[in-house]
Amino acid sequence: NRGRPFIYSTAPTLPAVAAARAALRVFREEPGLRATLDRHRERLGAALGTRLDSAIGRFVLGTEERALAAAEALLCRGFLVPAIRPPTVPPGTSRLRITLSAGHTAAEVAALCTALAGAEELL
Repeated sequence: NRGRPFIYSTAPTLPAVAAARAALRVFREEPGLRATLDRHRERLGAALGTRLDSAIGRFVLGTEERALAAAEALLCRGFLVPAIRPPTVPPGTSRLRITLSAGHTAAEVAALCTALAGAEELL
């Protein structure tokens, strides 16, 4: 709290607080959204061969080049799946970061899982 640029930025902004409260209200009032997201998460986890504890999955490809190529190929197929590279992750562990939402349809998640299963063809 001594850094001059951060003195007045330690508390969340009022719009951020309002958005968080609205999100909590939706979470309580629409349990079906959570159930949909859980189904998506389970399907993606099965496709990746792991258990996902959140709506964010990773698909490790190793090199930056492979991760970038896969991200570009997926984008060409209509999937926004960014490549995450060093320094965000250790060298040799570049990956795709897959973020699900309840707004995705089951068909979209299935299509993504199919595309990821054929990742070698994407590269």
